[in-house]
Amino acid sequence: LRQLAAISTQLGVLADQELPADIHEPISLDDFCRRLVASYPANERLVLAVPRLFLFIDLLGLERSLCNLIDNALEYGRPPVTLSALRQGSSLRILVEDRGDGLRSPTLLTMPTSSRADDRQRQRHQGLGLLLVDRFCRSQGGRLLLRQCEAGGLRAEMLLQPTPTNPLFQNL
Repeated sequence: LRQLAAISTQLGVLADQELPADIHEPISLDDFCRRLVASYPANERLVLAVPRLFLFIDLLGLERSLCNLIDNALEYGRPPVTLSALRQGSSLRILVEDRGDGLRSPTLLTMPTSSRADDRQRQRHQGLGLLLVDRFCRSQGGRLLLRQCEAGGLRAEMLLQPTPTNPLFQNL
């Protein structure tokens, strides 16, 4: 029910082009990601490389965004799927990488703002998941980047930056 409520909220955000206020929570990113990865079946090949970072962030938006990216990587890519994070000054990069065929370059230039139903045999998806991830990233002062991995596959990179109302990192 919590996830359905979060999805409903995010769809409302998408429709209204406005973001809900004051939904940030303190989290430990490594613990959060470990629990998220543990929620997938044991036979899924997920590799976790997330350092201990304390954040103040929209927890439901982060969870939904990472689930969208991991689900896409598992469905359209090949294992292993790697979830990693890197702090760069006051910014955070969260990466989800797969070892599949990736996407064609013209599609990478237009995503996530438009859906290409012919990529990766995506006949039943409309690209709403990537649009929601992009909106989440923008609400956190950043953006979603899609790139080809050097080893093959797709790299979805969530770049999150502090905003005037949210410093992103917590000092403990």
